[in-house]
Amino acid sequence: MKKAFITTLLCLSTLYASAASAAGKAGELFFRSNGQEIHINRLISSSGQVTSISLHNRCPTVGQCATFAQNRELYENLIKAIKNRQIYTYIEVDYNLCREPDNPCQPEGIEPAETQPFNEQYSELSALQEDAIIQRTREVPNPKQDGPLTTLYNSILTTVGSISVTRMVDHLLGMNNVRKTVMHTRMIDGREQPISYCKMSLDRCRTEEDVIIARLDSETIGISYPKGRDVHEDFDRERDLYQIMTGLKYACRIAYTGTWPNLVGQMTCHYQPY
Repeated sequence: MKKAFITTLLCLSTLYASAASAAGKAGELFFRSNGQEIHINRLISSSGQVTSISLHNRCPTVGQCATFAQNRELYENLIKAIKNRQIYTYIEVDYNLCREPDNPCQPEGIEPAETQPFNEQYSELSALQEDAIIQRTREVPNPKQDGPLTTLYNSILTTVGSISVTRMVDHLLGMNNVRKTVMHTRMIDGREQPISYCKMSLDRCRTEEDVIIARLDSETIGISYPKGRDVHEDFDRERDLYQIMTGLKYACRIAYTGTWPNLVGQMTCHYQPY
């Protein structure tokens, strides 16, 4: 049994590591809180129920946005965003500046008379160049009504019997079957890097002291965390951390040290923006 479980953990590690590391915003969920874009990372059970919500918040400086009141406000604005259908994602659209109607793509310093017509320029491109132009995309925001979050909202509304955001957030923060966390990040050396990770309750956002985030070098982040003491809690934490780091454009690999059930997960993440 022990051997089978360890094998399962290693398989999951391989599965996580094989995911695309340079993910953009397309398909991810966001809302706005006090003008700041907040990334929603939620985990869904096989029955379609939300089991974990993690909000990713960028802080100007360490400790500046980590008070309980500030973290609670994130969840209040999340409830408002679900209620008002203000959750959004990004979609990729084909884009080439030279194909914009009002942009002739005239090279700088060349007079119009000396510029070859765009259609003639385009006809002379090689197939490879043509593919490069056609495949060029950009991400644009797009409204998204997320089913699992809407279901969670409706269940809270039914239980509370009131549209009061304060009462709904109180109920959400008191739910034992849904993990509520906040990952705080900061721009360091031009890269967004994690600085703290806390778990929400009714009266505080408790820093998970067993989750240790270390900056190994300018492009590598190491995260260690418990694995095996609480199967569901530990599994959700690991998936949450992995998905957050993937969203931050890090490629992560996972290894385990120690012996069951006192394993320690070691997540090593390398920055890969492309």
